[in-house]
Amino acid sequence: MQEGERVRTKLVLSCAGVTMEVNSDHYSKLAALLRRSSHLGCDSGKAGDGGEGLGGAATAAVFRLLARYSTFQGAHYRAGGFQAAIHGGCFDVLLSEFGCMLECFASPMNCRYEHFCSAHIATDASFGSIGSFFHFRPTSGSFEANPPFDDATIQKMVAHMEMLLGSTEKPLNFAIIIPYLPDQEGWNLVYNSAYKRAHLKVLQSEHGYYEGSQHDRINRFRIAPFDTSVIFLQNEAGRSKWPATKAKLRLLREAFK
Repeated sequence: MQEGERVRTKLVLSCAGVTMEVNSDHYSKLAALLRRSSHLGCDSGKAGDGGEGLGGAATAAVFRLLARYSTFQGAHYRAGGFQAAIHGGCFDVLLSEFGCMLECFASPMNCRYEHFCSAHIATDASFGSIGSFFHFRPTSGSFEANPPFDDATIQKMVAHMEMLLGSTEKPLNFAIIIPYLPDQEGWNLVYNSAYKRAHLKVLQSEHGYYEGSQHDRINRFRIAPFDTSVIFLQNEAGRSKWPATKAKLRLLREAFK
């Protein structure tokens, strides 16, 4: 357990003999997302160690959400998930130095911002998801992308980003966080992209992640099992607006610690 990390209580949601577990603080987070993003009502009752309670329809939405991700990720979900999440300090630097205000790959459980892209719009929309990144068509803006650590997904991601970067003259930036794996096709496609402006390699011993399924873990932290690449893809206007200077990259490296 990390210093300062309190033991979190779990809540159990059941339906038709199926049970789903969620940490009370994530339950509170999901309640807040529902309150901001949907018409589903939220009660003000207590849940577990002080989380906001949910009305019946909203509790059902949380159960469906948890069940969807459990089914989708299967064994990967039970092992911690195949998409590790960066922590708040990294998001703070990406926001302050690069203007990143939306995540391209997130879930209601691990999202940083009120709106985000995610895989399952049917269950996620009520919590603020705008849908799959591969259906996202921004013409400007700055975005964080921490995709599932799957080579095929990374290849598909960079193809979509390059299409977007080549389709606008407005400033567009993607800050990509993926494992440093030079023997993988996906990593090479990102690293060798014509839109690459900077690459930061963070050593395995210098950083950690949150578990992909942090919402039902007592301890959500884990040491990184690999070196990490942070690669910035930008069009010319994006490079001018959000330059990836050495000073900014130093701040980001420190944040990963």
